[in-house]
Amino acid sequence: MSVFKNEIYKNSRMREFLFFFFIIFTIIFILLEIKNGRYWQSDFEVYYKSAKRALLGENLYRPDEDGFYRFKYSPFSAYLFIPFTLLPFTYAKYFYSFFISLLMFFNFLYCFLLGSEILIKK
Repeated sequence: MSVFKNEIYKNSRMREFLFFFFIIFTIIFILLEIKNGRYWQSDFEVYYKSAKRALLGENLYRPDEDGFYRFKYSPFSAYLFIPFTLLPFTYAKYFYSFFISLLMFFNFLYCFLLGSEILIKK
Protein backbone atom coordinates (compact mmCIF):
# COMPACT_ATOMS: atom_id res chain seq x y z
CA MET A 1 0.00 0.00 0.00
CA SER A 2 2.85 2.37 0.75
CA VAL A 3 4.10 1.93 -2.80
CA PHE A 4 0.89 3.40 -4.21
CA LYS A 5 0.99 6.17 -1.57
CA ASN A 6 4.50 7.05 -2.68
CA GLU A 7 3.33 7.06 -6.28
CA ILE A 8 0.64 9.63 -5.54
CA TYR A 9 2.64 11.92 -3.31
CA LYS A 10 6.04 11.73 -4.97
CA ASN A 11 5.01 11.30 -8.58
CA SER A 12 3.52 14.51 -9.93
CA ARG A 13 2.22 12.70 -13.03
CA MET A 14 -0.06 10.55 -10.88
CA ARG A 15 -1.40 13.62 -9.06
CA GLU A 16 -1.95 15.37 -12.40
CA PHE A 17 -3.77 12.34 -13.75
CA LEU A 18 -6.08 12.22 -10.72
CA PHE A 19 -6.65 15.98 -10.91
CA PHE A 20 -7.59 15.84 -14.58
CA PHE A 21 -9.79 12.82 -13.91
CA PHE A 22 -11.83 14.89 -11.46
CA ILE A 23 -11.98 17.82 -13.89
CA ILE A 24 -13.07 15.62 -16.81
CA PHE A 25 -15.63 13.91 -14.57
CA THR A 26 -17.04 17.34 -13.62
CA ILE A 27 -17.23 18.48 -17.25
CA ILE A 28 -19.01 15.29 -18.28
CA PHE A 29 -21.41 15.61 -15.36
CA ILE A 30 -22.24 19.24 -16.24
CA LEU A 31 -22.71 18.46 -19.93
CA LEU A 32 -25.01 15.52 -19.18
CA GLU A 33 -27.09 17.61 -16.81
CA ILE A 34 -27.35 20.43 -19.37
CA LYS A 35 -28.37 17.94 -22.05
CA ASN A 36 -31.06 16.54 -19.74
CA GLY A 37 -32.19 20.06 -18.86
CA ARG A 38 -31.60 19.43 -15.17
CA TYR A 39 -28.60 21.56 -14.24
CA TRP A 40 -30.56 23.62 -11.74
CA GLN A 41 -28.27 23.84 -8.71
CA SER A 42 -31.26 24.70 -6.49
CA ASP A 43 -29.32 24.60 -3.22
CA PHE A 44 -26.57 26.74 -4.66
CA GLU A 45 -29.15 29.25 -5.85
CA VAL A 46 -30.46 29.58 -2.28
CA TYR A 47 -26.95 30.23 -0.97
CA TYR A 48 -26.18 32.60 -3.85
CA LYS A 49 -29.29 34.69 -3.17
CA SER A 50 -28.58 34.76 0.54
CA ALA A 51 -24.98 35.88 -0.06
CA LYS A 52 -26.23 38.76 -2.22
CA ARG A 53 -28.70 39.72 0.50
CA ALA A 54 -25.96 39.58 3.13
CA LEU A 55 -23.84 41.96 1.04
CA LEU A 56 -26.74 44.39 0.75
CA GLY A 57 -27.60 44.11 4.45
CA GLU A 58 -31.04 42.69 3.71
CA ASN A 59 -33.02 40.06 5.62
CA LEU A 60 -31.75 36.58 4.76
CA TYR A 61 -34.97 34.79 5.60
CA ARG A 62 -37.70 35.60 3.03
CA PRO A 63 -40.14 32.69 2.80
CA ASP A 64 -42.72 34.55 0.69
CA GLU A 65 -40.30 35.62 -2.02
CA ASP A 66 -38.25 32.44 -2.23
CA GLY A 67 -41.06 29.92 -2.60
CA PHE A 68 -40.15 26.30 -1.91
CA TYR A 69 -36.38 26.73 -1.71
CA ARG A 70 -35.79 28.92 1.34
CA PHE A 71 -32.70 29.93 3.23
CA LYS A 72 -32.97 28.23 6.62
CA TYR A 73 -29.34 27.98 7.63
CA SER A 74 -26.94 29.89 9.81
CA PRO A 75 -26.22 33.47 8.66
CA PHE A 76 -22.52 32.57 8.61
CA SER A 77 -23.14 30.11 5.78
CA ALA A 78 -24.43 32.99 3.64
CA TYR A 79 -21.13 34.80 4.14
CA LEU A 80 -19.17 31.77 2.94
CA PHE A 81 -20.80 32.11 -0.48
CA ILE A 82 -20.05 35.81 -0.97
CA PRO A 83 -17.03 35.15 -3.26
CA PHE A 84 -19.37 33.43 -5.73
CA THR A 85 -21.41 36.63 -6.08
CA LEU A 86 -18.54 38.19 -8.02
CA LEU A 87 -19.84 36.22 -11.01
CA PRO A 88 -23.33 36.17 -12.51
CA PHE A 89 -25.38 33.20 -11.30
CA THR A 90 -25.06 31.33 -14.61
CA TYR A 91 -21.27 31.29 -14.38
CA ALA A 92 -21.13 30.99 -10.60
CA LYS A 93 -22.93 27.65 -10.61
CA TYR A 94 -20.37 26.22 -13.04
CA PHE A 95 -17.53 27.60 -10.96
CA TYR A 96 -19.15 26.10 -7.86
CA SER A 97 -19.26 22.65 -9.49
CA PHE A 98 -15.54 22.84 -10.27
CA PHE A 99 -14.83 24.11 -6.77
CA ILE A 100 -16.64 21.12 -5.26
CA SER A 101 -14.69 18.77 -7.56
CA LEU A 102 -11.45 20.34 -6.41
CA LEU A 103 -12.46 19.78 -2.80
CA MET A 104 -13.28 16.14 -3.62
CA PHE A 105 -9.85 15.75 -5.24
CA PHE A 106 -8.04 17.04 -2.14
CA ASN A 107 -10.25 14.95 0.15
CA PHE A 108 -9.47 11.86 -1.91
CA LEU A 109 -5.74 12.45 -1.58
CA TYR A 110 -6.02 13.18 2.14
CA CYS A 111 -8.16 10.10 2.85
CA PHE A 112 -5.77 7.95 0.88
CA LEU A 113 -2.87 9.32 2.90
CA LEU A 114 -4.65 8.60 6.18
CA GLY A 115 -5.66 5.13 5.04
CA SER A 116 -2.14 4.33 3.94
CA GLU A 117 -0.69 5.45 7.26
CA ILE A 118 -3.15 3.30 9.22
CA LEU A 119 -2.44 0.23 7.07
CA ILE A 120 1.31 0.74 7.35
CA LYS A 121 1.12 0.88 11.17
CA LYS A 122 -0.88 -2.37 11.33
